[in-house]
Amino acid sequence: MKLSLLITGQIRNADEFRALVREIDCVKNRFQRIVFSSWSDHIRLAQHLIFDENIESYIEFCDCGQLVPIVDTLHGRFKSFLAQHQQLALGLDILDDSSHVLRVRADFKSQVTGHFRQLIDILDAAWPPNASKCLILGAGGFVPCFIEDRILMLTPHAAEKLKNMPMAKLYNNDHYNIYPEYLIYSTILDWRSSGLQFLKHDHRFGNGPFHISEYDKVVFGNNYEFIVKEYIDRFENSFAFLGDAAAEVGIQALYSEMGLYAGYDSRDMATFKDRWQHKIREFYNGSITIDEFHDMHENHGFRGVEAEKQTLNMFKNEYMCQRYSNVVEWSGLGIDSIFYYEYLELLGCSLFLLGHADRARAVLEDVVDSDKAGLECYFYLVMILASAGDYVKLEKISRACLEKFPNEARVVEHIEGVWKSIGRTPSSDLPFPSANA
Repeated sequence: MKLSLLITGQIRNADEFRALVREIDCVKNRFQRIVFSSWSDHIRLAQHLIFDENIESYIEFCDCGQLVPIVDTLHGRFKSFLAQHQQLALGLDILDDSSHVLRVRADFKSQVTGHFRQLIDILDAAWPPNASKCLILGAGGFVPCFIEDRILMLTPHAAEKLKNMPMAKLYNNDHYNIYPEYLIYSTILDWRSSGLQFLKHDHRFGNGPFHISEYDKVVFGNNYEFIVKEYIDRFENSFAFLGDAAAEVGIQALYSEMGLYAGYDSRDMATFKDRWQHKIREFYNGSITIDEFHDMHENHGFRGVEAEKQTLNMFKNEYMCQRYSNVVEWSGLGIDSIFYYEYLELLGCSLFLLGHADRARAVLEDVVDSDKAGLECYFYLVMILASAGDYVKLEKISRACLEKFPNEARVVEHIEGVWKSIGRTPSSDLPFPSANA
């Protein structure tokens, strides 16, 4: 196989980068080309560190200049993608168009260092020269194209797509999808059939464990199951899990020995498919019947709902930019919207932050009663109740929040801090140490 190595990113730790370079040096003859693509200052630093290691100059350098000068904003993930794409595109451009590409990050110690030779052994055995699928380490089973991107294993065709990704792609998505994993892998997937709306959609909008909301049901209606199945088919035609590929050629033990950890719920195709089937079942469960959300889909139309979602995105941005007076003034945008309670939650939080605790309490309690409260609602409501001395209600809301967000450490810390601040302990057992002491 023609296999090229592309290293991108910043050198955040000199010792870790030296260790990576030493491991690459041990297998350098197994690569067609080795390129380090990064910012000008990190190119100079890399050259200095490599010279110190007395490693011959077989590593090529792609000087990417500096990051396009975009200030840090609330959408930092977009800036992160631009940084990655700038280095990826320029680095890929100097590699052979017919070469498969392994991309690793200069700072990614936990996945590569100590296991680099084993990784190359697996790729040699499990990724044949005519392979048409990219290999991946892990993927999310509930959100499309949420795939491990710290190591990329690209076919020549996928590398070409990434290098020439059209900017128009950025403009067609809900801006909550503007993060590196999604943009990289949705570009490779290149799904232009009936599922295009599925990829554009903000699948992480819901608060539940499967991120399913009324918004999803209005947009997809009865078509959801068929669109998911099409997505799974397209995914399986484009990607293969590294663990599955290793098992197919009888080197599962070598793969397991590497101990690669990907923070995703699916690391093999069987689990990936099962997760999505679970989400399909959950999609059709709940208080809204299939006929009811079919009617909602017909009445609203997905274009109207998506327009409402973009308005909500704008409204959220005002809140995140701390323009709370605008949030209060514009809260009427949520009237008759399927996002009514999302607007109401941000209105209540803004009222509190503007010093109107009593008005905020009434609004936020309405949101909690609707069973659509998000973390922000609970965060401020427990503070309001503690300040008002309503300890019975505070305990009730504390419990509801901890039950709804059981895996959020910051939730536990915040509620524990609120109880400490008033010098009290809840009468019942709440799941944080100080309350149970």
